[in-house]
Amino acid sequence: MAHDNREIEIKLPLHNPEEVRAFLDVNAECSAKDVFQKDTYYILPHRDFLKKDYPYEWLRLRETAK
Repeated sequence: MAHDNREIEIKLPLHNPEEVRAFLDVNAECSAKDVFQKDTYYILPHRDFLKKDYPYEWLRLRETAK
C-alpha cells in the first residue's frame, strides 16, 4: 500500500503471545486441507483503480468459511 497507507482491518488482542507461540512450536504442522477464500475486486465506473501501472488502492470484498 502506498499513498495514505489506509486499510480497514479487524484486529483482536492476543493476551498470551508467548504461550501461543510455545504451543504452536510443539503442536503445529503444515495443513494440507483446502481453505475457502474468495476475493472480489470492484472497479467503480467513475474511478478505475487499475488505470495506474502500480495501483495503490482498491476495493475488495473477501469471503471465507469463517
